[in-house]
Amino acid sequence: MKPRAAITLVAISVSGCGSDERERPKPVPTNPELELYAKPGTPTPDRADAIAAACAAMLEHEAEGCGTAGGAAGASNADAAAECLRSWRLNDARGCGAAFARFIECRTDSLDCEHGWHPDCDIYEDAAFICTTDFVQRTSCTPVSVGNLCEDSAYSYGCVTERKPFPECEGVADTASPAYCCF
Repeated sequence: MKPRAAITLVAISVSGCGSDERERPKPVPTNPELELYAKPGTPTPDRADAIAAACAAMLEHEAEGCGTAGGAAGASNADAAAECLRSWRLNDARGCGAAFARFIECRTDSLDCEHGWHPDCDIYEDAAFICTTDFVQRTSCTPVSVGNLCEDSAYSYGCVTERKPFPECEGVADTASPAYCCF
């Protein structure tokens, strides 16, 4: 009988830095400002006059400090202010007006003609985007402008489901899709 050879298998465990524990993923960093402004609130259409003044002040600040009128596109300050207010209204209709108003304020306070506004202001623009996304996902609605659909209300909404976007809303009869007049 021939002798048998014994084979021993050795398992080698290698871990980084001499530790046997796996590295746990780090939590995503949070930003209190982003969290504060990224959640939809209640629209405040009664702030439109104050926001219009803030938009005009922002553009006037740019024009005086940087020698521009109406921003990069060369529009008049009145046209640019109207566009700024329109953007705020779109955000406000989704409950995100506070984030956009803070963006306007930050942009006005931090403008540097060579580099634009301070990068920290982007967080408020990001918050408005996150807030808008949250509103649409939560309500399945979007603000709409349809002629005289809601003559006595600040905002009108078209929705996929028959669920009011805000408790203060009233349904519109005889529409192909659910529609609501609010505020």
